[in-house]
Amino acid sequence: SFTILVKSMDESTKKSLKAAAEAAGNAARVLLSASEDLPYFGIVAKLTNKLIDVCDKVKCNKEACGALKIRICRLSEHMFSSPNGLAAVAQNRPNNSLLAMLCTRMEDILNEGVIELTRYTKRGFISKIMQGSKPQEIFQGLDRDMTECLQELSSGLQVVQLKEQAQTYDVVCNIQAKIDQRGGLEGLMADPAQLQSLAADIGVDIGDLRSEVLIALTMLGTQVSVVDENVRGIKDELSSVHQAVVQIQKSVSKTTAAPDLSSVQLTSHPVVDRSQPLGEGAFGKVYKGTYNHMDVAVKEVSGVGSLSTAQLAELSRE
Repeated sequence: SFTILVKSMDESTKKSLKAAAEAAGNAARVLLSASEDLPYFGIVAKLTNKLIDVCDKVKCNKEACGALKIRICRLSEHMFSSPNGLAAVAQNRPNNSLLAMLCTRMEDILNEGVIELTRYTKRGFISKIMQGSKPQEIFQGLDRDMTECLQELSSGLQVVQLKEQAQTYDVVCNIQAKIDQRGGLEGLMADPAQLQSLAADIGVDIGDLRSEVLIALTMLGTQVSVVDENVRGIKDELSSVHQAVVQIQKSVSKTTAAPDLSSVQLTSHPVVDRSQPLGEGAFGKVYKGTYNHMDVAVKEVSGVGSLSTAQLAELSRE
C-alpha cells in the first residue's frame, strides 16, 4: 500500500522515486499527447495527461503522490503503447458500444481524480486534512478504480475480438460452402459461369476472385507435393523396416532349427508306468514315465527288427 511504501522510505529511496516519477511522467506525456485524437481513448488520454500534471502540483504526501504518478504512467503505457496498447487495438473497431461505455467510465474516474487531487494543490489544503480529508486514501482509491476499469477494458476488448473471430469463421465457412456447391476450386476454374456466380454471390470482383482461386490452387498443389514427398519417405522407411524384419526372421529361423537328437544317449533308464497307456502310434505305445526326477512320455517301440530303413529313419526323426 501507499502507506507502507512511504513509511519504509529513506531519503535515498525518496529521491530515486522522485526521479523515476519525473522520467515516467515525461515519457507518458509524449505518449498521451500523441493519443488525444484516437477514437474512444482520446478524452482518456487528455484527462490522464491532466492528472499527471496535477500530481506534480500536489503539496502534501509527495512520495505517495509520486508513487501514484508512476502507477498512472504505467497504466497509460498499457493503454496507449503501440501496437499492442488497448487504444491501438480499439481504434480499428468503431461504433462499439461496449468500448464506448468502458472508456466513458474511465473518463469519469480520471475526471474525479483530477478534481480530488486539485484540492491539495491550492492554499488551504492543510485545513482540509485537519478536517478529516485523507490524501493517501484518495490516492489509493484512484489507483484501485483505474486498475479495475483498465482490467474491464482489457476484458471488453477480448470479448470484441472473440466475437469478430466468430463472425470471420462464419463468413469463411459460408464461402467454403458456396465453393463446394460449385465443384470446389477446380470446378470454379473449369466453369467461368460458376466463377461469375460465386463472385456475384459474395460481392467481389470476378478478376480478384479468379486470382485468389489460382493462388489457392497453387498453394494446394504445393501442399500436395509436400504430402506426396512425405508419403514416399514413409514408404521408404517402411520398406527398410520390412527388410530388417525379414533378416531378423531368417536369423531366428537358423538359430531355432530343430536339433539333431540322433546321437543323444540316455544316462539312465526311465521308470515307466504301464498301467494305462497315454496313446498308441504306428511304432508302439506311449506311457507316462519318470526320467531324472522329471515327468516324461516314454514310447516303447515294438517290432524294431521288422522295420524298413525308411521306417527306422522316420522313427529316428520322431
